[in-house]
Amino acid sequence: GHILGIAGQIGPKTISLGLNRATSSHRQPGSTIKPVTTYGYALENDLITWSSHFYDRPLAAGVATEEEWPMNYDGYPSMGYYPVDYFLKKSLNTLPAQIVNTYGKQAVFDFATQKLHLDLDPTMDLDYSPLCVGGTSTGPTMVNLANAYMPYGNGGLYYKASIINKAVDVKTGEIIIDNENRQGEQAVSEDTAYIMNKLLRKVITEGTGTAAQLSNVPIAGKTGTTENWRDITFVGLTPDTVSAL
Repeated sequence: GHILGIAGQIGPKTISLGLNRATSSHRQPGSTIKPVTTYGYALENDLITWSSHFYDRPLAAGVATEEEWPMNYDGYPSMGYYPVDYFLKKSLNTLPAQIVNTYGKQAVFDFATQKLHLDLDPTMDLDYSPLCVGGTSTGPTMVNLANAYMPYGNGGLYYKASIINKAVDVKTGEIIIDNENRQGEQAVSEDTAYIMNKLLRKVITEGTGTAAQLSNVPIAGKTGTTENWRDITFVGLTPDTVSAL
């Protein structure tokens, strides 16, 4: 959970205590929300497996919106029959919607916010669009989003992101903050973390995140975009770190 570095924005620093976009700006995460909402919930509760197959089809009109919903980024769903890894690596929107429709908005929301500590609004974000495609009211910060992905590269363990490793009262020797010896929270099972990590690796090797490949280290991750490409988001994991931008 130790933060190794933060870039608040591009360019030279011009003021002190100014806006830090990594820690204070909330952004719509787009499809990067899928692993920490719908896919994470379904894997953790044994509702889907790596090889489960589903149809790429939208929900019927009147379920989520007045029209059939959702569409995929490249248009109307294909109606094809694909395994879970295909839906994730190609960032299709239909399976997340089916998961929410089948198991309930509240269950998926509670998983994301209580297990992975994703910062979502309990009033505005308890709905299809926020949970399925990342169309949130305000969205998480980049630090919060990266933190939510941590268990998928960490055997399911969650540690709250921290800049301070340790703080000691120099007069008394009392330890005020100790983030070096804290116990991690088992946010998801080791099995869930392992399978999700494999799924996220296929995003990089065969899916929408191929541009993030590195020659000397394995990468897992997820891409995300919002309407009209206003926000382009990526969360990436190496064996040592997790980052979001």
